[in-house]
Amino acid sequence: MKKSGKNTKIEKEYEIIDIKVDTDWANGLIKKLEDDSTIFKKLYLNFNDICYVSGDRLKNPYFSNRGNLTNSSEEIKENSIRFTILGKLVKSNSKKFI
Repeated sequence: MKKSGKNTKIEKEYEIIDIKVDTDWANGLIKKLEDDSTIFKKLYLNFNDICYVSGDRLKNPYFSNRGNLTNSSEEIKENSIRFTILGKLVKSNSKKFI
């Protein structure tokens, strides 16, 4: 894959395909990859450093489910989980890819 300025070009045999990718498309691709169990089992994961603790919640301000929407009212702008002892354990043990 070649990157040229603002455009990404993919060369396929004798054809050059010029594509522009937006966030919704990339999120949809990520969703499909994560839903494929053969790919998911091979992923290495680490803790997302943009997540932060607020009270007893661990918040992820940039989570998006846009790649899996059927209508715009389903979009999740922010999500959080209770920050329990288990959450602290996961956070401390996943600073590097696991």
